[in-house]
Amino acid sequence: MRARREEPFEGQIPAITAGELVWCRTLNGRWVRKVALDSPRYDHRSAIGSSVWLSVPVADLEQFRAERFDAASVNWSAHDVRRELPTPADPTRARHERAHAQRRA
Repeated sequence: MRARREEPFEGQIPAITAGELVWCRTLNGRWVRKVALDSPRYDHRSAIGSSVWLSVPVADLEQFRAERFDAASVNWSAHDVRRELPTPADPTRARHERAHAQRRA
């Protein structure tokens, strides 16, 4: 088996720790609340293909409440994980996203 190549992470690596609430950007650009199960890492074992991307293992809030660190996780791209909800340039959209996030929390 050929060794996998770690893709470089451009920018500041998110300072995220296990058990921390984080915001994750979905493919359609919405931000959803998750729980980090570990800090950002290159997960060679779960990588598909020849490249390994920096990712953060995250779980849904309900699963984390029920199962703690045994909850099922998804490796979310570290590029799309934030500690704080990013503020969009459009203030109307920012209000909408904050209101939506508060309803879901």
